[in-house]
Amino acid sequence: YASPTPPGMFRNDDEQYESEFYGNILIGLDQPRLSGANLKHENAFENNMILNWGQDAIGKVTSLDKEHEKGSLGTRVSRNIIFHPAKNTQFIGKIDVHYGDGNVFYAAGDPAGSAAWLTQRQATGNDLNSAAVDPMFQDLENFDFTLKPGSPALSRGFEQIPFEAIGLIDKPAVVRLRESGHTLSQLMAGEGR
Repeated sequence: YASPTPPGMFRNDDEQYESEFYGNILIGLDQPRLSGANLKHENAFENNMILNWGQDAIGKVTSLDKEHEKGSLGTRVSRNIIFHPAKNTQFIGKIDVHYGDGNVFYAAGDPAGSAAWLTQRQATGNDLNSAAVDPMFQDLENFDFTLKPGSPALSRGFEQIPFEAIGLIDKPAVVRLRESGHTLSQLMAGEGR
């Protein structure tokens, strides 16, 4: 869950290198400027879920160290699920920024647009084994982020995220979200903030 005011739900720090960002579930609000993850430098963004964004799911923040950025491929973006519930197919802000593979990109309201975007991305030599298909969540609306057997994400190496254990020990985040009485769609629309 992200505040509507920042430019992104997730952003690695200035001059942060060789870090791995793993196992996060980023849920965005319907805000036009909101990105999912703003990434830079040689880091790894793997096995995460980005669900809903306004501007782009993954953007690139320019380094303060311009000399270091020369020749940098950016962050390795691999084995993630990038899912938009409607029609936003701006999965990676600049199509040739960052590198990686084994991702699942899917805009539920525009499957053909998802496939067209991935075709353009693959023409840059990236995400050659990624797919633009439904990741097959168990019950996304009720905060069950489990992937069904046969999920294309699982066959690409994505590992189930133990979402029931994220948050406070006595009451994990998903339990509190369910107790709020809101669905995921209502949360993304800004209800129940």
